Formats: sequence, structure tokens, C-alpha cells
Amino acid sequence: MGVVLLLLSSIIYGCESEYSTPSNTNALVFSTDTLSFDTLFVGDRSETYALKLYNKSDKNVLIDQILLEGGELSHYNVNIDGNNVSSLSSVELAAKDSLYIFVNILCPDISDAFCSISDKITLRVGSLTKSSVITTYIQNFNLLDNAVINHNTTLNSTLPYRVVGELKVNEGTTLNIAPNTRLYMAKGSRIEVFGALIAQGEIDKHIVIHGDRLTSFYDSIPAQWDHICINKSAQAYLKCVDISNAKYALQVDSTATVEVNSSSLRDASKNLIYSRFGNISILNSLFCNCGAAVIEDQASNIDIVHSTFSNHFTWDYRKKPSLNLLPYGDNTYGDILIANSVIEGNLDEELVCESESMVVDHSAISIKNESKLDKDSRFTNVISMRKINFVNRKGHDYHIKPTSEGIEKGNSKYVSLCPIDFEGNERDTSTPTIGAYECPQQDNNDEK
Repeated sequence: MGVVLLLLSSIIYGCESEYSTPSNTNALVFSTDTLSFDTLFVGDRSETYALKLYNKSDKNVLIDQILLEGGELSHYNVNIDGNNVSSLSSVELAAKDSLYIFVNILCPDISDAFCSISDKITLRVGSLTKSSVITTYIQNFNLLDNAVINHNTTLNSTLPYRVVGELKVNEGTTLNIAPNTRLYMAKGSRIEVFGALIAQGEIDKHIVIHGDRLTSFYDSIPAQWDHICINKSAQAYLKCVDISNAKYALQVDSTATVEVNSSSLRDASKNLIYSRFGNISILNSLFCNCGAAVIEDQASNIDIVHSTFSNHFTWDYRKKPSLNLLPYGDNTYGDILIANSVIEGNLDEELVCESESMVVDHSAISIKNESKLDKDSRFTNVISMRKINFVNRKGHDYHIKPTSEGIEKGNSKYVSLCPIDFEGNERDTSTPTIGAYECPQQDNNDEK
């Protein structure tokens, strides 16, 4: 009798553990209804994304089929529960269990500048279905692979450019970059200018020079490409240009001339500008976050007017101040002017320069010894950054708070150099606000 009961118990237990087709799909849930890939270039293979399928019920279920609807013709590749197939039948999923579906894509050639490609991961249970949509945006581009500019050339905004290796502008030639043009820099790539680089965007049509990883995760990661170098005696004019993710945003060699106007340089692993014996003018610009000095210089002539420097680099420990302005030899400096500007960061001292001829006028600076601002004749109407707050620095809003001392504290004589602020607003000609932004925003956040 005991043997019979044991056998009967085993049969009942076996029945309870069997997999059966559910009457609906309510208990089968994808981790997301839409699996969105970031924008990718033609020919690129994406990272692999994971989609999870859950069985939320207390019963074991048998799924008739899980499939990639595009099948073998799809541009997507899938791995379903460890199987590299586009369709898997009779899939058993235990109660409260889950399985993974891994997805990636090799982006095909496209004739248009931009397109999206979609597909679906679908499960079928009897006559019922449930799907998760997969979508990818694909960007076409012009390739500059170790390109050499030997005659005057203009890059336009019809398609973005992908720079691989070195883009070289030879002596005696000019590379013009039109408004709204985008240059995406591959790993290890660089721009070497021996002639002239004229990148002239507009307030609402900035030129973008950025790493070529378009996933949002990489937006602020430094060292994705090398540098732009303005070599000996070469010239560069950068207006409304955004440069990011390099090792060095700009390198300026001896006797080279560079003007940066209404532009942003950010997220470099080394310096935003590394220069020796150059001539540099920075007007109405925003420089943010690098792993060393924002400007590391030796004996260049430098003007910084109506600009904001904010260095709170988080990828490594920074030792050098934002402005590290050094002499050549014992005591040979270039001419240095800092006017109507903000120089700040997470170090106590963000300006190091022993030049007796340096002029710092109507600006705000992070400085350890605040008494120096009153005693040092090189400083005129300069205030400590302890009295200045941004609207939301961590959110990259570098407008000065309306309650801060920097409002209407600029010197009017410099307004003619920057009559329009970083956002295109007219500056007050009599009492301008210091920094790159003239009009303060509403005080929505107390972050400095």
C-alpha cells in the first residue's frame, strides 16, 4: 500500500511540474516594450543589448515560438536563450523564471542621409502574440581616411564626416567648415593644420567636432580621439564650434594664431589648450572639464574675454590649476589679459601665473588667498568665486545666478569685443555680466 501511495504522489508531482500552454500572455512580460539602439554609422556593428522575458505566473509555461519577425533577412542578430537562431520553438519557461534574448545589428548601407531600421521580437502562444519592438537609427557619412587638404576646401553639412587617422591641412591651403557641419573623430584620429582652419558656425548652427561613439553613454567620456594641432605659423578661427572628447582639444605651436569665439571646449583627458609661444584669443566661450590645466601655456600671448572656465573633472584626480601660465626660461612671458571672465574649478587655486604684466580685470577667480585680490596690482575689481554661483553647474547650466555678485559687474570697455553672448543675447553695453552668458536664468537649482 505504501508503494502505491509513493507512486501516486510521484505522478501527481510530475503533473504539477509539467509545462503547459497558457490561456493568455498576461504573465509573459518583456523587460521593455521597445529596445532602442542609439544612432550608429553605416557599417558599424552595435553593442549587444539584452532583452529579458519573464514568466510572472506560478505555473510553468510552454511558449510555442519566440522569433525575430524579420527572420534571416533581418539586419538584426539574435541569441534566444543561448541559441544563435532567429526562431526557437517549444520554449519551456518555469514559474517565476526568465530567459535572455541578446540583440545586435550590423548597420547596412543606406542611400539616404539618415534612416531607422525596426524589427520585432515576438512570442506566440496558440493564437496569441506579444512583441517587443527593436529600433535603430543609422547615419550615413563622408569618410576622411588619412585625408590631405592640398587646395582650398569646404566641408559642408549635407552629411557628417568621419575622420580616421590624420586629417592634414597643408601649408598655403585653407580648410573651411560650414555652419552645422559635424566631424566625428575615430579613435586615435587628429587634425594637423599647417595652413589655415576656418570653422565658422552660427549661434543656432554650431559646428560639432566630437568622438565617433554616438551612444549617449560616451557623450562626456574623454580621450576618444587625439587632438587638433595648429602648427608653427598656421592659423585657426573657430566660431560657434563645439569640440569634445579629445585628449587635447587644441594644441597651439609657436607663432600660430588662434581665435576661439562663441565656442565650447569640454571633456578632454589632458588640456583643452596646450600652447607654446602662440597667439591665442578666447572670446565669449565656455571651457569645461579636463584632466589637467584648461590652458597649459608657455610664453604665449593670451586674451580671455567674456568667457567661462569651469573645471570639475571627475574621471581622475586633477593637480594642475585651470590656468597654468608658465614662462620661457627664467621669466619670459607673453602678454596676458583676463577680462570679464569666470575662472573656477574644484581646486583652491585655479590661476597660476607669475607674470608681472598680466592683467586680470573685472573677473571672478577661484583663489586660495583672497587678500591677494586687493593687494596685487595685477587684479582690478576681481572677486572670489566663493561669491559666485552658477544656476546648475552639475546640470551644465553655467549662467550666473541672479543673486550672485557677478551680475552687471563687467567692464563695459570689453563689450565691443563680445557684443553678443554665448547664446546670442545682446550684452548690456554699460554694465555687462561677467562670463560667457549675459542674461541670467531663473534660479531653479541651488547647485554651484
